[in-house]
Amino acid sequence: MKAEESVKNYPSTLRMYTNYTTREIKKVCKTIGPRGSGSKEERAAQEHFVEEMKTGADEVKLEEFKVSPVAFMAWVVIDGAALLLAWRFCVCLQNF
Repeated sequence: MKAEESVKNYPSTLRMYTNYTTREIKKVCKTIGPRGSGSKEERAAQEHFVEEMKTGADEVKLEEFKVSPVAFMAWVVIDGAALLLAWRFCVCLQNF
């Protein structure tokens, strides 16, 4: 898609950058596919965008960080326990 073929309400430079961004996101979705947290596909997508940014940026850094894909799941157990305690507390108050 060219800038002049996109939404006419925006300046052509904004449309050009928006179209470029959309094309790159679509390219990653088609070539790399779904990406879970910490997966090799996510890393490939990061590297793709780093290479793309190097074409227009003075300096690009890819920072390392730890990912725990199942960290959120611990809250399910904690929330379940809290819900049971709250229910028990309400039952006790009604009987009081």
